[in-house]
Amino acid sequence: MSQKKRKKGKNQNYRTGAVTGWDSGSTLEHQNGKVRRLSPDSRNLLLLDLVLLAVTQMLFNAEKISEAMANILSLIGLALLILALVRQFQYTKKSGNSGSSGKRL
Repeated sequence: MSQKKRKKGKNQNYRTGAVTGWDSGSTLEHQNGKVRRLSPDSRNLLLLDLVLLAVTQMLFNAEKISEAMANILSLIGLALLILALVRQFQYTKKSGNSGSSGKRL
């Protein structure tokens, strides 16, 4: 039986971070060593908004609701989207800068 030689790749010891200068701490996903996540309130509001807009579009396409009602429901969906964004930014302000903006004694 013949034995096949294993070919060594020229990038055997290649490390992405060392060669390209990519620093995992400098990405937008990381802040002070912690991964920033979507707040639970924002996530739930966005899910509710998505379902509301999808159902509205399905009912409008099936001609079950009028155009005026579809517009009203779309405006409610837009309001939910804005509310989710406000909640998300409030959440990151509370968790991101805890203790750093207060007065020193």
